[in-house]
Amino acid sequence: MHSGAGELASGLGTLRDATTQLPQQSRELADGARQVADGNAQVAAAGDRVAQTSAELAAQLDAADGTIAAGLRERGFTDEQVQAALAVLSEAKQPLEQGTTRVQEVSSQLDRLGSGADRVADGAERLAASAPQLSTGIASAADGAGTLRDGASELSGGVRKLSDGADALSTGATTLQAGADRLAEGERTAVDGTDRLADGAHRLDSGTAELAGGAGQLRDGLADGLGQIPNPSPDVRDATARTIGDPVATRDVAHSQADTYGAGLAPFFMALATWIGGYVLFLLLQPLSRRAIAAGQSPLRVALGGWLPAGLLGMLQVAGMYAIVVFGLGITPVHPVATFGFLCLVSLTFTAIVHALNAWLGSVGQFLGLVLMVLQLVSAGGTFPWQTIPDPLYPVHHVLPMGYAVDALRHLLYGGELTGVVGTAVPVLVAWFVAALAVATLSARKQRVWTPSTVKPELVL
Repeated sequence: MHSGAGELASGLGTLRDATTQLPQQSRELADGARQVADGNAQVAAAGDRVAQTSAELAAQLDAADGTIAAGLRERGFTDEQVQAALAVLSEAKQPLEQGTTRVQEVSSQLDRLGSGADRVADGAERLAASAPQLSTGIASAADGAGTLRDGASELSGGVRKLSDGADALSTGATTLQAGADRLAEGERTAVDGTDRLADGAHRLDSGTAELAGGAGQLRDGLADGLGQIPNPSPDVRDATARTIGDPVATRDVAHSQADTYGAGLAPFFMALATWIGGYVLFLLLQPLSRRAIAAGQSPLRVALGGWLPAGLLGMLQVAGMYAIVVFGLGITPVHPVATFGFLCLVSLTFTAIVHALNAWLGSVGQFLGLVLMVLQLVSAGGTFPWQTIPDPLYPVHHVLPMGYAVDALRHLLYGGELTGVVGTAVPVLVAWFVAALAVATLSARKQRVWTPSTVKPELVL
């Protein structure tokens, strides 16, 4: 028992030496925990201020909706336009509202952290307050252990109980030391987390300041834009609405114009009548004189002799038609002499073409003359613009002469530039006339040789 009392005295001395610094360490731990709690409280207060400022800014922007809507209505905008503008503003405010919600959440987390840190500081202070008593008790136990060692022989039973209590006390001290170590580790972790939280709160504070500045710019920009929205007078609004509703105005520019619908169709029917007149003439006249061919006359002379009577009769037909159009129908040409002269050229050309067909192909040529007339009815552009005909007929319009005759007669009858008449229509008709006369001449030359079909044609019209 004396040996056990000695060991107890020695162990209590060691425990006393080990726990000598426990009050100071507990006090330092309590002071650090209190500093952490105070810092967390400041961070939480800063977060509350940021959250309050963000909420006030969001409320100001919500209140601005009514002001903007009233301003738009005062400037004459409809409710639909006002609602559309408010919808655009609402979409622009969504990032700010989301930021405000995030600030509120962070502020709430900061408040909970500050409250927890305050409770940790209170516990650390209670530990620091109890540590001196514990250290004093351990020192007293060590001193009592020396006295107990001196009277160990008499108090062996009590020492036995005291030994059991010392073991329990040692276990409790060990548990207390382990708890103190865990508390210190947790405090260090809390300090690190608080540092990171303080850094995040600082960045949040800076971002909130930037957000507030951007919201202010948005507010000022909306105010400036509201002032720049035009507020036109009712007359200007009506004129704008008419322009939007009917933005295109049509304007007709006529270099020449016929007085009536019939007068507009006159060039076409005059050219057509000239072709029909030449066609009918060669139903009555023989295209080439067999007597002249048999007499060995020159082919050119035979061709001219066969065409000349039809050409003269065609000019008489043109004179009668011209008199009926001018004096009977009351269509007065702008260029009367040029119109008559051009009609004579048209008649000479058309009779030459029909003459060449009859001279070269005989009855088949008469049929082809009818086919060419039908083709020119469609492609000449007399009753409708030739640009509307099917694409395969475009070459027909550009090659056959009636289209040129119709265009030229329009200029001569109703006015307009004569460049197309002199530079295009006349050369084309002369070229057709010369080509037709050449074909008739070749036909006269070919018919110097008599064949059975020449003596007795297979087809007679």
